[in-house]
Amino acid sequence: MKIDHLAFDIETVPSKELSDYSTLVQEKVKDKLERIQERNPDYDYNQFASIHGDFSKIICISMGYTIKNGNIKLKSFYGEDERKILTQFNEIIETFNGVYI
Repeated sequence: MKIDHLAFDIETVPSKELSDYSTLVQEKVKDKLERIQERNPDYDYNQFASIHGDFSKIICISMGYTIKNGNIKLKSFYGEDERKILTQFNEIIETFNGVYI
């Protein structure tokens, strides 16, 4: 199966609680959060960690793609095992032959 067009979305969550990191890392993150919270008081560690790769893990990749005959396929890979999700996603990506959106 050859994929012509592909769109995907990756969802992440914090990989662990802030308290699980060293004191130095906790202080650095808290300083950064305080600066961000001056502009956005509701911003918290969960939001911060979810968008920073050093603090997050992938829990879901959803994708939509078209194949040669024009059919649209939808697929999601999800769970707690980030490596498994990425492996499954990569198996589909290897067949990609078109434009990323």
